[in-house]
Amino acid sequence: MEGLLEEVQTANRDDAHRDFHSRSDVGGVRHKMNQKLLTPRYYVIHNICMPTSSDQTQEPTDKWEIQLRKGSLELAILASLWSGKLYGLEIIRRLEETSSLIVPEATVYPLLNRLKAMGMVDADWVSGTTGHPRKYYHLTTSGRRRALEMARFWSKFSRNLDRVLTPLRKEGP
Repeated sequence: MEGLLEEVQTANRDDAHRDFHSRSDVGGVRHKMNQKLLTPRYYVIHNICMPTSSDQTQEPTDKWEIQLRKGSLELAILASLWSGKLYGLEIIRRLEETSSLIVPEATVYPLLNRLKAMGMVDADWVSGTTGHPRKYYHLTTSGRRRALEMARFWSKFSRNLDRVLTPLRKEGP
């Protein structure tokens, strides 16, 4: 540890400063300018936690899964409204129960507002016999048409992708 500390103390401060300002992000592993791998010394100088090999291999999968879920959320919400009116928390519960999509309110409500602005859903405030009024969402005619289009595309896309994945199933667990 003492040798590493000496190396850090004697490091060329100008190079460290230039490297610090040229990296792509705080936790990044490549320089923006020359795209070479950062050294452990660089991480020590700048007090950055060095990513472990499991972090480096896990991160792309996590990002991919997140993007896949985000991309399918609009279809999932439209599909959850197919059978009738639901208020926001009912939509969230239906998504959790039927698809294992865990979606926070902070994600669902802005998406519902966007779908409403696009004319895909409409909403009505309904006074309940118990508690406060609730905003019930339902599909418009264009929302039903869009849900059908998206479902058809999803089915075709997933069938085609499934064919591509066939060899992986033979190799997988």
